[in-house]
Amino acid sequence: MWSATIRIAHRAMELPFRGGKYADIFETAPDREENRVKITTRTVSDELVSSLADAFGADSISVVHAPEAPQDALFRGSRIDDRSPFWGGAQIITPKGGDCSSGLPWVAGDVSMMLTAAHCVPNGGSVTTRHDVMGYVVEGMRENWDGNGARRGTERFPNDDEYRGDLALVEMPDGEDATVPKFSEGMVYGVGNTEGRRIRGVFSRPAQRGDEFCTGGFKTTEVCGWTTGYTRVNRFINDNVFGTIAMVRGVNTATKRGQCSKRGDSGGPAYIVNSDGSINAKGIISGGSGGGSDQWAGRFELCTLLWTDVYQALESPLPGTLRTAATG
Repeated sequence: MWSATIRIAHRAMELPFRGGKYADIFETAPDREENRVKITTRTVSDELVSSLADAFGADSISVVHAPEAPQDALFRGSRIDDRSPFWGGAQIITPKGGDCSSGLPWVAGDVSMMLTAAHCVPNGGSVTTRHDVMGYVVEGMRENWDGNGARRGTERFPNDDEYRGDLALVEMPDGEDATVPKFSEGMVYGVGNTEGRRIRGVFSRPAQRGDEFCTGGFKTTEVCGWTTGYTRVNRFINDNVFGTIAMVRGVNTATKRGQCSKRGDSGGPAYIVNSDGSINAKGIISGGSGGGSDQWAGRFELCTLLWTDVYQALESPLPGTLRTAATG
């Protein structure tokens, strides 16, 4: 009898898709004690009650009228508590337990992915948020950072002749291989920790000197006013993951005054904001300097940013492409 009650609950929940008198049904709940299904609706009529009784049996259901019931919603994550479907600009926890940021949502066929910085996952491994497992980075194949060799820093992807900055691609589990499938969505976090911006597409060309843009790392949230300096730069930097000097190759530079990027912003997105609030992707944060102990550059100093152009990812052997709001 109980299994039959559960089946009725499932069948009744299909009725709102027919519209009409069924349109405002929003919950069906099996009641084990009374062995009937409670069907809750925002509007009720004699026709609806009679139709439900004819379909399932008057003794098998009870109709509850709840005109003021609120519309429930899924609990969306935040920059510091992101969950599937994952957005760019959120805190991610690296295989070594450090903090970085998710960058640009990515997709290859039906597989969801997330672009971030390779120095966050130099040996590959599992990437998580505070709430959930995001996915996995395949060492060497899906990240281009050598954290162990004599020349630490950017390395080439297999079968690639170019040094492509600081890039890693997190693949999310789906299909038969996933206990719980995970997805990315064509969104990045915007101003604050919960607001989102739709991804319209990729910026129209690779970066050029003088381009202005914003960044969205989880530590500093959205920071605008960056101005591109040199492109395809090679530079020695401090590798805070391994406590050594490394060389990043093929990145762009940018500067600004005011709020600088902070540790933990690495891997976050760089983008321009369109007039409708959507964004076009520019790239991925790698590192930077300036601003002293409070990471704030005043009148006589500048913040410096190193970032990888999204076109480096698109032209690399990495699979897939940018996920936009239009593609889900």
